[in-house]
Amino acid sequence: SHYASYVEKIKEGDLLVMTSDIPLQLAVTSGTSGQSSLLPMTSHIFTRFFISGIALLFQRLNETHPEWVTLQRSMKLFYTPRWKYTPTGLRIGPNSSNPDSA
Repeated sequence: SHYASYVEKIKEGDLLVMTSDIPLQLAVTSGTSGQSSLLPMTSHIFTRFFISGIALLFQRLNETHPEWVTLQRSMKLFYTPRWKYTPTGLRIGPNSSNPDSA
């Protein structure tokens, strides 16, 4: 990847080499277009992901099926990730919802 050398610098402790905010973690991509990659995840990016993804989903669900709010049951499936850490202590793992982020 074009940014692999920058990700290596983050792993070595240069946390601001790609972003203006300190990353919360290095998020592992799913690798659907090939090999998985690592992306720095900041609190701003996490918030944008939530607003643009999850919140939008619930807004559309409410617009198309307003009765969903009255459902009495809910189920949330999680898996516990196996976090890895850089030598400087930055977490490396999934960007998806898990028990640590719920």
